[in-house]
Amino acid sequence: MELKAKKWRSVLVITLVLIAFTVLSTRLVQWQVFQKDYYNEIAMTSTEYTIETDAIRGEIFDVNGVPLAVNKTGYRVVINKIFMPDEELNDNIVRLSALIESCGGKWKDELPIKVDAEI
Repeated sequence: MELKAKKWRSVLVITLVLIAFTVLSTRLVQWQVFQKDYYNEIAMTSTEYTIETDAIRGEIFDVNGVPLAVNKTGYRVVINKIFMPDEELNDNIVRLSALIESCGGKWKDELPIKVDAEI
């Protein structure tokens, strides 16, 4: 009788594990195959965060009111190649650099440009 009870418990546990595995596998397939566009959109919109904070230190002046340490606002434009097709990259870089220069801004050229000797 005890052997029959052990066998019944084993079958019950294996069945429950298989049901749980099937439910979880079905849910994963639903997320990754059928709802991939929805979750991809969520992932793309939540990859960048901007947090505005006050300066940690204030401006420092000497006795005569001459600034020794002042706060300076700066901006940085970063091009992420992942989100831009290769055929649009050069045109966008040229337009962006012209826009920055027309506004009186300075830009640091760190572009990995290689020149072939044949050209």
